[in-house]
Amino acid sequence: TCPPGSFHYDTRISAGIQCTSALPVVLPQAHKLLAFWVHPVALAPGIDSTPAVLLSYAMKSKVLALGIALLFSSVALGAPVEIPEGSKCHACGMSIESDGPFASQITTEQGPLLFCDIGDMLHTYGGLGNQPPGAYVRDFTTNEWLQADKAVYVRQVRFSSPMGWDIAAFATQQQALRFGPLISFREAMEVVRK
Repeated sequence: TCPPGSFHYDTRISAGIQCTSALPVVLPQAHKLLAFWVHPVALAPGIDSTPAVLLSYAMKSKVLALGIALLFSSVALGAPVEIPEGSKCHACGMSIESDGPFASQITTEQGPLLFCDIGDMLHTYGGLGNQPPGAYVRDFTTNEWLQADKAVYVRQVRFSSPMGWDIAAFATQQQALRFGPLISFREAMEVVRK
């Protein structure tokens, strides 16, 4: 028999009775449920499946898994997505040239908002009450995704963007200067407010 304040359980290793003063178990086989919840292999012979060990392992593994999941979900939430062929612009409903230089997007908790023109994206971005996790534009020369607030912009009629905003984004000032005078993210936002 076990001393007061402890309980007994079948260890599955020696099929004997062992006493512990770890957490009280309401169900006689609760430690086995905990072992299976932590990992089914924890029930294998030779594995220390005492409630205290299992609880410790469960807390470490589940907290670590939760932390990793939250990290990846927050990274993924703010990351740009590739625009599928046939997508329509969130602002105007036009077809988006998915790999075109004026394609842009805003990432939100509900999913990405896709745009055919940088001006449409900037106009929508300015109208959002809460700051979205991310806004992205394509580099006019390399077609790579850039963070909208870090990009350098040029507004030129010769760009002939889908909705006529004629704003192109660039990763560097050097690249942008080849196409015309520079405007900042804030200045580009002002252009679309008018």
